[in-house]
Amino acid sequence: MILAICFVPIPDICFAFEQLLFSDFFVNDAEILNCLSDYFEDFYIGRILRLNTRRPPLFPHSLWNCYDATINNNGRTNNSVEGWHNGFARFINCHHPDIFKFLEFLKSSQNLNEVKITQLQSGMVVSVERNRYKDHNQRLANICNTYRRENIVGYLRNIAYNITI
Repeated sequence: MILAICFVPIPDICFAFEQLLFSDFFVNDAEILNCLSDYFEDFYIGRILRLNTRRPPLFPHSLWNCYDATINNNGRTNNSVEGWHNGFARFINCHHPDIFKFLEFLKSSQNLNEVKITQLQSGMVVSVERNRYKDHNQRLANICNTYRRENIVGYLRNIAYNITI
């Protein structure tokens, strides 16, 4: 459930982490989970300092939080960039292309984008997200839309059931 914290609104991240630490699961398995919770607190939450304030974490909350991206149906990963890079590498088919090979790729890419623009303008559906991913994203968005601070452990459990590593 600790990974599900990335689906909590940024202002409630510390609260969610604290509630998770006091949940039955963490209390019953504290011996085993202390190292994990310490690591997560150091790198992603921020350690508690004097006067009940927190040190900034190594990775800011805005860097890894995906609550807003899920609610707004934006990408949560960089898979589209990796896909483009993979297509580029396949087209170039060498490690150090010359400028002419690169320009050939850019022209080809431009032509493909113009075809997609024309298809969109004519009302055609250009690319369809696979049903498996669309359903998964919709489930996560539905759960995120039910977020209530009062039931944060239940919310984290529901998210955890729907994410995989």
